[in-house]
Amino acid sequence: MEVYVFEILLFTFKVVKGLAPNYLGELLEAYVPMRMLRSSTQLLLLEPKFNLKLYGSCAFSVCAPRLWNSLPLEIRKCDSIDTLMKKLKVLLRPKKQFFFFVGFQNYVN
Repeated sequence: MEVYVFEILLFTFKVVKGLAPNYLGELLEAYVPMRMLRSSTQLLLLEPKFNLKLYGSCAFSVCAPRLWNSLPLEIRKCDSIDTLMKKLKVLLRPKKQFFFFVGFQNYVN
């Protein structure tokens, strides 16, 4: 799952920076508020509405802005693909689960 998210975010970065093909650029639109808001400097994308719950959210034009807007601003402001890839790998790295057993001390002694 992380591989798909990584690829979608990489394509989204290329669209935002103008490095992607035109047909992908037509699917995404920058968020521009009507008046000056703090969110106007956040490099957000407009999230379109969709009708089909199962397939509508899987479309690139829907999931790419949602994933892009969920990234921290530090990652959205990356200048190069290399720095973006490094930061995304750290962010999307699987987290190790640490389990704490309540009665563990009883078994050690």
